[in-house]
Amino acid sequence: MVDFETCMIMFWTTCSEVMASAVTCADTKVVMGHEINEMALKKGFGVAVFVGICLQLATFWNTAHAIYISPPGFGQFSGSTKIRQLLETRHFREVLKLAKTHLRDKPDDGEMLAILGYAQAGLGDWDRARRNLARAIQLVPAARADQLQLLLANILLDKGDSKEAERVFQALLARDATNTKALLGLGLLFRRTDDLPRAVDYFKRVLRIEPEQETALRALLQIHMEQRDYTAIARVAREIPAGSPSKGLGYYFEALALIRREQPDYHAAIDLLEKALDVSSSPQVLYTLGYVLIKERRTKESVHRLKEAIALNPNFFEALKLLGIISLRTEQPKAASEYLEKALSIKKSPELHHLLGKAYLLQDRREDGVNELMKSLESAELGSDAQFALEGLYRYIGGDLEQSEIALRQSLKTTPNALDARILLIANLLKQGRFEGAVRQARLGIDLHPNLQALLLNLLAQAKLGAGDLEEAEKALLDALERDPGAIPARLNLSGVYFRKGQYSKAEAELKNILAQHPLHVQTRLRLGRVYQATANYDAAERVLRGPKGDAPPAQLLLRELVLLKIREREHMAALEYARIMIAKYPSLFDGFLLQSQVFASLGRAADAIESLDTGLQKAGDSRKSLALAAKLARVNGWHEKAVHYLQRHQAQFGLDDPVLKKLYATELIELGSTSLAREVIQSSLSPADPDTAFLLAKSYIADGDQVKAEEYIDSALESGISAEAVEKQRAELRLAIQTESLVEALQSKPDDPARYHALAQAYEFLGDFDAAIETYKRGAAKTPRKLLFHTQMARIYLKKGDTKRAIELAGDVLDRLGNRPDPGGDIEFRAYAVLGMSWARRQDTNKAEAALESATREGSRLAPAFYQLAKIKLVKGDAETAAKLLRSAIDIKPTVIRYYLALAQIYQRSGHVQKGAAVYEEGLAVNIDSIPLLNNVALLYLSLGEYQNALSRANRALELAPQEANVLDTVGWVHLQTGNPEKAVRYLERAVDRDPKSSLYRYHLGLGYFKTGAIKLAKRELEESLSHQALAPWTQEVKRVLATIASQG
Repeated sequence: MVDFETCMIMFWTTCSEVMASAVTCADTKVVMGHEINEMALKKGFGVAVFVGICLQLATFWNTAHAIYISPPGFGQFSGSTKIRQLLETRHFREVLKLAKTHLRDKPDDGEMLAILGYAQAGLGDWDRARRNLARAIQLVPAARADQLQLLLANILLDKGDSKEAERVFQALLARDATNTKALLGLGLLFRRTDDLPRAVDYFKRVLRIEPEQETALRALLQIHMEQRDYTAIARVAREIPAGSPSKGLGYYFEALALIRREQPDYHAAIDLLEKALDVSSSPQVLYTLGYVLIKERRTKESVHRLKEAIALNPNFFEALKLLGIISLRTEQPKAASEYLEKALSIKKSPELHHLLGKAYLLQDRREDGVNELMKSLESAELGSDAQFALEGLYRYIGGDLEQSEIALRQSLKTTPNALDARILLIANLLKQGRFEGAVRQARLGIDLHPNLQALLLNLLAQAKLGAGDLEEAEKALLDALERDPGAIPARLNLSGVYFRKGQYSKAEAELKNILAQHPLHVQTRLRLGRVYQATANYDAAERVLRGPKGDAPPAQLLLRELVLLKIREREHMAALEYARIMIAKYPSLFDGFLLQSQVFASLGRAADAIESLDTGLQKAGDSRKSLALAAKLARVNGWHEKAVHYLQRHQAQFGLDDPVLKKLYATELIELGSTSLAREVIQSSLSPADPDTAFLLAKSYIADGDQVKAEEYIDSALESGISAEAVEKQRAELRLAIQTESLVEALQSKPDDPARYHALAQAYEFLGDFDAAIETYKRGAAKTPRKLLFHTQMARIYLKKGDTKRAIELAGDVLDRLGNRPDPGGDIEFRAYAVLGMSWARRQDTNKAEAALESATREGSRLAPAFYQLAKIKLVKGDAETAAKLLRSAIDIKPTVIRYYLALAQIYQRSGHVQKGAAVYEEGLAVNIDSIPLLNNVALLYLSLGEYQNALSRANRALELAPQEANVLDTVGWVHLQTGNPEKAVRYLERAVDRDPKSSLYRYHLGLGYFKTGAIKLAKRELEESLSHQALAPWTQEVKRVLATIASQG
């Protein structure tokens, strides 16, 4: 935590004098989550001199007014009014000109010489001022001379001639022992020369003559404050007569004394500060009162007083800063940022940048937040390792995990033993889901910090848990607990292992072990509640979540779990009650309102649910997270207009960069019939290579009734080679599309329309309901003239189901019906032959497959999949040339299908035509500009050709598109390794292994990278792992060679 120093410089101003009391900080106390220090008087010569000069100048100007505002005989001077005005406004240069002009005619005018000396002193020309005053003293009457002697003494004091100044003051006292100005001058003189006992004596003598002399009062109080003589401060303050203008000053210093005592009396200090305000309203007293009210936890009153201070002085830096801190503590980040921005406009400081960064982050302004946190480092005097470590922390907080990782690794490179940086790096890797990398760092930490193995073993176990290796996680946690039986995090994680293994009694025992020592431990109670829920012991779950103090509201996490528990039990009124408790306890958190909305939705009270969401957003303030959650809940419950409203608010305030939210926005627009706007959102910001994008476009055209366009995009999605997970996601989405757009109803309204049968069958096929698709085509064949086409489609679906026998029968039947005439059925015949050929290929009867596919790819055919399948058969038979021609035809027909380019390029590579292979990849990229497989493969091809710049360019582009793809990360790392940048290579190769720890190739590459950076121990471990995963691989001999080199080096 940064140590925030709270400095208060108190200026109590009268008409002509200024006194400063500098107050700084000591005896640190934690206030509002930030360190605000209690006030203490700052010691040291610098402050003593500063205060002394301020007091001395106050006397100087008082003396000047006493002498010159109405001097004897001054009214007879023709320019007296003008000079008086100039002196009062301190326009000394103009006074200088007038005085010199006058003295040309009357060089022995003592009064004017005094005016000249006064003006010269005001301009800092002390030598001339001294000479002119000395001459004036000789020319004016004795009574007047004494006044000028005071001014001369002050000039001597400022010149540093304290002995001569003391002589003048003492001479004046010799003539009049009650001369308070001389006494005050001597007090200031001794204050300035640090002879505090004598200074105190002279100030007391002044006050005995003039009890309300404010300059002496302030000086005396200041000295007592520096000496921490709080009894003396109270005595002096109380001696100030009631009704005196200086009484407020006394109250103020008396309050400071109470604040600075070893056991502060804040309550009494508040009373005194309130009395000071009754005398005179001062920004500094208001600020001090605000500070003390915070110490008394009277936050609202503190804020009120601080705002009053700012109303009197809008640029009051310390008040703005303290209001910013209080706003952060009371979860008002927007108000905090406003106060802190204003404070920063007055004075820059690392702590203010740090606080403002936190305020921005709490508003979900991540980029602004991290920028401010980074600025807080710029002026901090930190070593490079500490600076990198803090940068890593700040970027981690801001969610920029990659840059955080880079900074942390840089810090560890400088200081490998920095445990805090290593722990943060492990946390970073865990958050990225790079469990193998976290394991690697935990093991390094265990080697470097043998005395902290329990902590690092726990982190190692977390990484193993993340990777799903429960046995290794359990082993590490038991080891950690053997070293430190009281390690709560390790015991919590061990309970998690048992829970995931279904060993609920063991999990319960571990959690009860913690609660025996820490009965209010929130995470333990939360986990034990979930254990009881898993065993259907709901009463026990509720008891443990509520905690031992039955009437006290539980913590936020526990209340949230109680709401969810009651929803699962369908006890909605109880769930609602817990949600209301949560809102009452945490009124500025959105979570309670969201849960309440969920309960209302479950009860069918849509209006109440929406009102709860809107109220929550109003109280908590809009953020990326809250608006996204509100939109998703609205979506689930079918409140499409509200979902769009929340997403539009998100877009207006934070943008809509998250592809998931963009797709949700497009989906909701389609639901509302705004299909054109939905397509605009999709096409302007989502990748056309993304199957989800194709699906959404298809859905928008389904809503418009444009079945042809919809079919085109569904085909595009189906042919994109998407993962099983993505298919399932799309199937679920399309099921919703079918339900909402009522394709079945559309078909019933026009049962003789072939296009409607085809659209519905394709939708069923996309959902994986092949039987429903076949049945739809069967009905269409019976009721429309498209019987042969629909039978061909049925054959294709049977093939997709794996029923090759039925596919061959149907396709053969279609071909028999068409007859043996030349090209009798056109596209239908090609399709039937294609299904027949692919069915025989599935049965591994390559001759029959080849014959059928030859017919499917005759001149005029536009069935790219048939050309591709025939090319695969030709390649197996060794006819690479024909295979290449067939793949070229497939590309010409369907240039957006990536696998055709991949297959053709690989044929050229195998035959040694590497340049041709690269040309094919580039051709594919011209059409499919963001194809990750094409970019990745061509990067490796360029690397083999020695075209390093092209290799790096293509690899980096693939990385931009797929920063988490193991294959891409490995390629980027391999390119850097081969181009002589092993340190950078290791960064990417580690991430590749983290994503796919079972890949022998990736571990080989990483091991070689470690070897080249000199990390021999890590290199050996990775190379041995490579062999254990795949003992016989093209790179096996190279792995063994490097291991032998390591062994020979000892």
